[in-house]
Amino acid sequence: MRTVVSLLSLSVCAVLAACGSDSPTEPSPNTVTSIVVTAPSPTLQVGEKVTATARLINSKGDEVTTKTPSWSSSSATVAAVDPTGQITAVGPGVATITARADNATGTTPISVDVDRCTNALSLTVGQVSILSGPAAVSCITLAPPTAASQLLFITANGNSQPDDKQSFVVSLQNGTASSISPTASLVAGGMSAELRLMAQSFAQRDQVEDHIRKAEGRIVRAMQRSPAASTSMDVARSGAQASVLAATVALGDTITYRVPDVLAADLCTTYFTVRGVVKAVGQKAQIAVDINSPTNGLTAADFTAIATEFDELIFKTDTSWFGSPTDINKDGRITILYTPEVNKFTPRGSSSYIGGFFWGGDLFTKADYQAATPPISCPQTNEQELFYLLTADPTGQFGDARSTALVRQATRGTIAHEFQHMINQGIRQFNQSADPYEVDWLNEGLAHFAEEAVGRASRGFGDSQSLSNADVRFNPADYSAFFQQNLARFAGYLAGPDTTSPISSSADKQLPPRGAAWALLRYSADQFSPGNARSFFRRLVAGPTSSVTNLVQRAGVPFDHILAGWMIANYADNLGITGLDARYSYTSWSMRDAVAGSIQSGTYPLRVNTPGAPVATNAQSGSGAYFLAQRAAGAPVATFRMLAPGGGNVGFAGARVYVVRVN
Repeated sequence: MRTVVSLLSLSVCAVLAACGSDSPTEPSPNTVTSIVVTAPSPTLQVGEKVTATARLINSKGDEVTTKTPSWSSSSATVAAVDPTGQITAVGPGVATITARADNATGTTPISVDVDRCTNALSLTVGQVSILSGPAAVSCITLAPPTAASQLLFITANGNSQPDDKQSFVVSLQNGTASSISPTASLVAGGMSAELRLMAQSFAQRDQVEDHIRKAEGRIVRAMQRSPAASTSMDVARSGAQASVLAATVALGDTITYRVPDVLAADLCTTYFTVRGVVKAVGQKAQIAVDINSPTNGLTAADFTAIATEFDELIFKTDTSWFGSPTDINKDGRITILYTPEVNKFTPRGSSSYIGGFFWGGDLFTKADYQAATPPISCPQTNEQELFYLLTADPTGQFGDARSTALVRQATRGTIAHEFQHMINQGIRQFNQSADPYEVDWLNEGLAHFAEEAVGRASRGFGDSQSLSNADVRFNPADYSAFFQQNLARFAGYLAGPDTTSPISSSADKQLPPRGAAWALLRYSADQFSPGNARSFFRRLVAGPTSSVTNLVQRAGVPFDHILAGWMIANYADNLGITGLDARYSYTSWSMRDAVAGSIQSGTYPLRVNTPGAPVATNAQSGSGAYFLAQRAAGAPVATFRMLAPGGGNVGFAGARVYVVRVN
């Protein structure tokens, strides 16, 4: 056995400016390359006026403030727009409002309708009506039905700023509008005992991951970002370098690693020094095991299989969906370290356990930390790409017993998930024009999607193939590793959509918003990048913007448009509603079937209420509550209302009601 003191560092010509001067000239920072158009409301009533805004963006993602756009409407008889962006609703219909600057354009759709308080609403099966703004949602008169029907009402908060929680009162009563006040309250949450237990079982693991992500964010934002340091693994392994890199480590080598204490306040200064023996060396990964691991753990065949699965499945899949990882130490590989230090992080008797993690502090060298503003002390950094995983511990020496089969199985999805975080940070930290760190809800949503992407590749499913419960359950090992947890988290959201949101900052510590974020991204790729979902996700990771702005720019439509389609799809998907537009569905999942199959009850858990006498409920920005009304043939005129708790119009501009006739 020989001890490796340090790994070989190589210079890679491809990343140095002096290696060539043939790169194309970048556009001027004052050249507009994309435009994001936003209107205060996607639907207007005849005579209503609103002013649209246009965010002009250059190739680096920065806003261009020295120019103003020109405005036009596809149908001035529906919605006219003046040179300042003020839109006037002229007549019923749909128009596209366009802003232009340089060679870039941005659009937003505007629907115009009559006042639905004085003009009763009548829908055919599959027809959708979207009402926006405090006045429009305050009074929706329903015409007497000529046949028995069901109407779905979704009361939503269309604000794109996370964590805007609004309270209001909903009612559906026979007759025309009358003043009402809340007399009852919806039960918050609505999560079943099974889903609550499932949430608790994931909670500790996800809270630890949040702690890690927040620590990474603080470091990245303090760093000086240098494009020259952004060598990707693909570049580092190109050409004649590859044979040299392959010789840097060998089976049996012993290497020192520093494992950050993920329970400590400062991961940079609180860590455990361990020695790891290299057990397998693949093309893209080297597998090491802490010398203090139990001897009756994973075998040589297991380590070879882990390296092969990473090379052939996880690496190929994640890089094709999200981009290339960095190669900080120029060794051409990612280290996967199995260590009992990870086992120790989970207290004995816990309902969940920490399977492993990626720590972004390792992607900076000691020199990088000294160059930060202000300088950061981080003696922990391993200065390389590294995953820390729990080790097999069949007798429970370092915590609760973890069998070799459990460790081998459970860490598959962990690696797929954490690899997205590694790629995401690596791309952003070296892109001077990008927001330095993606927000939690989107970063976690992308990482949860990485599990699905790897699962699809493992099972041979197409990128957009519609998957049922039977499809994903066919192979139990892949189901538990890559599919089940996303579906279960989403089930938790569906059980209480009025209590959280896919864009909530609570994604750092709660499971339902993570499940919702995964589903929102999956829906967005289905609808706004059909046939090329990989490009959609690569552009999300690259940014350069973050959060909702990033999603909107990649989808190419306003957040209001995404939200309405997604919330309706969460009810309508796979119901076969005659005449319903395809935008109100998932194309890559039989979502009702798959989610129902992920929980013991076997039923789709979406919480749908029956409207009637006034009840109080809530909506966080990016979500809302569901109501299903049964209307008999010949029923009288009725009025649906969304009002402030004390009566009168609600006080938030993002108030929305989506009405769908489902039969």
